[in-house]
Amino acid sequence: MKQRGLMKQIGSGGLIALLALTGWTGSVCAQYRGGRYAQSAYSLAYEPGVIQITPFGGFLIGDQYDAEIGGSNWSGEVEQDDSAIWGIRIGFGVARQVGIEFQVSHASTTFYGVTGDDWFGSRSDLGDADVYHVLGNVNFDLASGSIVPYLALGLGTTVYDLESGHSDSEFTGTLAGGLKARIASNIALRFEIRGYVTQVEDSEYSYYWDGYYYEWENTSDDYLTTIETSLGLSFIL
Repeated sequence: MKQRGLMKQIGSGGLIALLALTGWTGSVCAQYRGGRYAQSAYSLAYEPGVIQITPFGGFLIGDQYDAEIGGSNWSGEVEQDDSAIWGIRIGFGVARQVGIEFQVSHASTTFYGVTGDDWFGSRSDLGDADVYHVLGNVNFDLASGSIVPYLALGLGTTVYDLESGHSDSEFTGTLAGGLKARIASNIALRFEIRGYVTQVEDSEYSYYWDGYYYEWENTSDDYLTTIETSLGLSFIL
């Protein structure tokens, strides 16, 4: 009787231990999926294997640079007007809190010729243009969790496609800072401020206006700087 009771206790204890082990194993398996642990999978920070897709829209603040127009012996500044911008960023995690992102964006804007000072100068329309940014960025997440600030550095090209004239592409560098905030398990709002520095040294454009052919080219300033503020929706895969 004592031996049977002892065996019964051992059996009960073994069953409890087996259930506990099964529960622990199930918990671990639930945490580990897709080659990574759930606590980091639900984080907005990059890690190996994480993909983030972010369509975005925002506002692009233009800038100006010194130029001259040969067709009219005009010299002054060429100004890129402010405009809306939209695009998509696709990122791939390559290390903990580090991701590589590719960006394509588009803005429809207008270029103006500006002479004189801000109060008494004149402003002439040089034509509309489509501006495309094609960039590769390295993103550095500064935290992990449901709210993630980050910095980004990138290089690429900006294409200026004038609707009534010559188009060209220019080398561009970019620097950005932003914040990701989770609104669902795998969805986050992403706010960002980004600066673009585009090399316009030796740049030359042509356009037709009022029946005449004009060209403008850079004369002194080497770079055109624009600033973008945007809001996007990130999908974490």
